[in-house]
Amino acid sequence: MNQIITFLIAICFCYTSYAQNKLGSESRFIKIQIDENTPCSAREPNKDILINGNPQFKSWTFDSISNKLKSGIWESTPGKWKFRNSHWEYCRILSGTSVITENTGKQFIVKAGDSFILKPGFTGTWEVVETTQKDFVAVECDTNKDIDRESLKGIIKAIEYYVKGGEKGDSKITAKAFTDNATMSWSENGQVKTVPIQILYNIVDKSGAANASYKLMEYNIEQNIAITKIQSQFGSQKYIDMFTLVKDTDGWKIISKIYTVL
Repeated sequence: MNQIITFLIAICFCYTSYAQNKLGSESRFIKIQIDENTPCSAREPNKDILINGNPQFKSWTFDSISNKLKSGIWESTPGKWKFRNSHWEYCRILSGTSVITENTGKQFIVKAGDSFILKPGFTGTWEVVETTQKDFVAVECDTNKDIDRESLKGIIKAIEYYVKGGEKGDSKITAKAFTDNATMSWSENGQVKTVPIQILYNIVDKSGAANASYKLMEYNIEQNIAITKIQSQFGSQKYIDMFTLVKDTDGWKIISKIYTVL
């Protein structure tokens, strides 16, 4: 197992060095070692995550790619703090002893010679019992990808209620897309007009059934809020609609619609 991990680390080091220096003449080989003259960055944990002690961190970065992959050595003096891993990280303890406790209560004592992997989403505490030094390879991961995928499904569901309501000429379907106090806004003769969403419902019922379609153009999701942009068409008329959405216990709902006629 250690031979496989060592081999993977060697590949990472070679790949990162190649990517950064492919147009230059620098060596593609990087030796991982430090001495008193090797420059490092120093910091300490934020007070809101510190549990006890006065741990001082030092880190030496030997190679990286656009903040996505980083390799180097890290060191900390005794102390204990809370942490949550947002990246995938391979670690090997070079010296010292630490206790890593997962939020489930399970403890892992790591000391010189031990190797381990911290996966994205690992949450718990790190306690340095004896000044600890490790080498590492860290790879940033998009831990929100699966969450965003599920959120996007809910957002699209709301958009499709909006479009389907216009297609059927039925505001009861349209209303499933919106919160009760949602608004609709547009610009008219240089003036911004904002009305309750009930005005849209009245238009849907009055217009009746029509061919309807849409194309999702842009979206931005942050936890339980989102902004989307679509191009819609009802009958022969085309629009650009932008929606602000929130997620509650009933799913994603539109709280505001702004639009322009194409």
